[in-house]
Amino acid sequence: MVKPIDTQASSAVRASQVADAGMSTATVQNLGQINAVREFLTPLVSAALGSDELGRLLVNEIVRASTLTDASAIYAETPELGSQSLTPVASQATHNKLINQGNYKVQRLGDANSNRTISQSGCVLSSLTMATNQLTGAEHDPVSANTAIVAAGGFKGADMNIPVAAKALGLTVQSRDRATPAALAHAEEALDRGAKLLVGVDYKKGDKSAISAADHFLLVVGREGDNLKAYDPAGGREIRFHRDLDGTYRAGKYTLTEVSVLTTAKSTPAVPQRPLKV
Repeated sequence: MVKPIDTQASSAVRASQVADAGMSTATVQNLGQINAVREFLTPLVSAALGSDELGRLLVNEIVRASTLTDASAIYAETPELGSQSLTPVASQATHNKLINQGNYKVQRLGDANSNRTISQSGCVLSSLTMATNQLTGAEHDPVSANTAIVAAGGFKGADMNIPVAAKALGLTVQSRDRATPAALAHAEEALDRGAKLLVGVDYKKGDKSAISAADHFLLVVGREGDNLKAYDPAGGREIRFHRDLDGTYRAGKYTLTEVSVLTTAKSTPAVPQRPLKV
């Protein structure tokens, strides 16, 4: 994360140039508009500061700090899940850290044909990033992970091929299933043997994944009795899924609808491999 430049000149530029632009960066909805704001403001701010580099950094910080995010909307809709403080981007490149996709407001998700940001749609990317950091000891953040996946051909626009993306990060998707009793039993056994789980949840009407009603993804990192410990990239928080009497895992408004078992690419499958649904 670029640190704000704390000078009287930069404060004046921040207020006057955004006003002169006739727009609020908080209304930016996609990368095309973000880039238009950046291209408009950068030469004006650079001229005011007398430095192209300082101008570029300040404009990036203004846009980063002001853009609304889909991730923050998820957090607002599920307040009962917790109040985990946001984790600064600079501290997230370690294998034990939670990742908050909402911190990546202007960073592109996917390849050059994408108009989505990591903040808007990067829950799978952020979950895979946390998984590879934990399983392989890597120190990726979502931006470096996105770069690796793009290089491996794992994106078409903002759409991710999960097995290809996982492989690019040193992982293998051992299985991907709807959250049936058999699939959950398989996943729980794998989790107990050291695997991580990429889980899809349904929490609102509308979006669906390729195999379930999932519209958001998280990383399950452990099991505590009948509860699953998960890292939620929407807000960068730790939550617990509780198993209901019918066997369904729920956490607040989240209902677990699909599960993928993740292991390291070099490891021998800890449990019998199930057919992979892409």
